[in-house]
Parts: sequence; structure tokens; C-alpha cells
Amino acid sequence: MRVLNVGGGSKGVSDIPAKYKDWEVVLLDIDPNVKPDLLLDARLLSTQEPEQYDAVYASHVLEHFHRTDALKVLAGIYHILKPAGYIEMFVPNVSGAIQHMQKFNLSFHDTWYRTPADIAISFHDVIYGWSLQVECGNDYYCHKQGFSPKSFGDMFHSTQFKSVWVGNTDANIHALAFKKEGVPCPLL
Repeated sequence: MRVLNVGGGSKGVSDIPAKYKDWEVVLLDIDPNVKPDLLLDARLLSTQEPEQYDAVYASHVLEHFHRTDALKVLAGIYHILKPAGYIEMFVPNVSGAIQHMQKFNLSFHDTWYRTPADIAISFHDVIYGWSLQVECGNDYYCHKQGFSPKSFGDMFHSTQFKSVWVGNTDANIHALAFKKEGVPCPLL
């Protein structure tokens, strides 16, 4: 089984869910500094050989593209997935961030959560992009759109994917989408 880790930033197996531990993991990234297996802008996935991956994993990638380009990314992912393939994708929950800020009277630069690597993520980071990288000149980390659970689901439903499930936590929105119809609803 092959999984394409889109924009993963690292080849580490720990950077994707444990369910992929026995899979061949191929890292795609636009940043040559991370030494990806496939150095490519995700908007160009449709130029790759079709139907070569069983799954695509993309965590915090789609928000780095304007809506039109995000749709190109999703079309490219659909193109490279095998007929029974699926995508598992996460984006920041911008509506959840705004609600949390309002509820607790917080500012944009307050910490919302800490990553597993103990990096503080502020509300500003969630909405505009990871400031630690952006302020160092790494524009790959700028956010060009934000999502609510509804807008993320609407985007997926406007694509060719047949079976789509969207769930969310305060911090993230999770989508699971399959190329074929009739896939039973998995737990998100």
C-alpha cells in the first residue's frame, strides 16, 4: 500500500497517523529544504501518473492555497488515487478559533494550543499562517484561506469525490473522502 504525504515537511513516519506505519510513504513538498521524495507544487498533481496511490494524507495544507488553487489540489489528488483510494485531510478550524477567542476574551497573539512537539500555536498562526516561519521569510507557511466545518465540507462536495465525511474539533477540521460511492461511514 502507498500513501502520499502532501506537504508533510518531513519524511518521518511519526509525522502521519500510525495506521500508515506499514505502508510505503512518499513525501511530496514544494520546499526543497525538506528533501521530499517528490518535489512538486501540489497544484500540479494532475501532471503525475494517474491512480498510483491507495491514500493521500494532507495535514494543514489546503489553507495555503486560494480557493481556486485548492480545488486544483483536490482534483490532482483525485487523479493520483487508485479507484478504491481515499484522502484524509486536516485543516485549521478558523471558525472554532474565532469562537474560542470571543468566548474567553483572548487576543490574536494568545496561545490557542501546543503541538505534540510543544510548539505554541496562536490564534494569529491559525488564521494567517505559522508566524515563526512566515516572519523568517518562508512564505510557504502563509494562509490564503480559512475554513469552517461547513465551508470545508462544501469544498469537498464540489469535487469528484463520491463519499465524503467531515468532522471537527475546536482546533481542526477532518475530512475523509473516497473516489467510489457506497463506502460505509468510518469513524473520524
